[in-house]
Amino acid sequence: INAEYMGGAAPPASATSDSSLSAKSTPSTSNRSSQSAASATSSLPVSTSSAAANPNGHTRCFLGNLAYAVTDEIVTDLFKDCGEITELKWNTDKTTGKFYGTGFVGFATAEAATKALALSGTEVLGRAIKVDFATGTRNPAQANNNGERGPPANSQRTKPPQPKPEGCCTVFLGNLNDQIDDETIIAFFDFCTASDVVAIRYPTDRTTGAFKRCAFVQFADSAHTDLAVAKNGQQLMDRTARIDYA
Repeated sequence: INAEYMGGAAPPASATSDSSLSAKSTPSTSNRSSQSAASATSSLPVSTSSAAANPNGHTRCFLGNLAYAVTDEIVTDLFKDCGEITELKWNTDKTTGKFYGTGFVGFATAEAATKALALSGTEVLGRAIKVDFATGTRNPAQANNNGERGPPANSQRTKPPQPKPEGCCTVFLGNLNDQIDDETIIAFFDFCTASDVVAIRYPTDRTTGAFKRCAFVQFADSAHTDLAVAKNGQQLMDRTARIDYA
């Protein structure tokens, strides 16, 4: 966990900021003028079967491990050979406007989104970016988990936290986005620094290894759990976080 994440950076210039979105790596302070995203996209592979690589037809990708100096122009240039870009959103704190170093890019076609995945790991402004299908997001107009029309899964209400156990230093985070990572969680808990976080654990299914969309965050100081639980019900990425003492 790197304390550099706690710098309180502003969102990228000219970006569309979406405080209802937000989300796992290490920022760099490299000068963006010294590097070009285009240098890593000279020979983008074309999928011969985008349907097989993207069976659910995702057209939106999650972007992670972004440098705070990133801009719309740099990201647009990076993905220019993939296909038409229809949206670009940066994840920021709803209250402070602080940039989390993550975002989303949308494409006109599933084939374009599939091509974008090939750029995961490309170095942009000194950082290897992460690109993945944005599987954890939902459109409010879509059906709920039961296949019926209704509120999306990410709009669930949160129940009040339980009484704090004596000496508790760990909190539970539930209803997390699939693309959640350490840096986004640390940025979300903006009352402390990265050095105050002892560990973050992500439970997975014993059989399938699937992420259970929850985490346990251990703090060095028990007092920090009170501040963390006070954020219960706030938006973390595109979902309403459930936070309780563990």
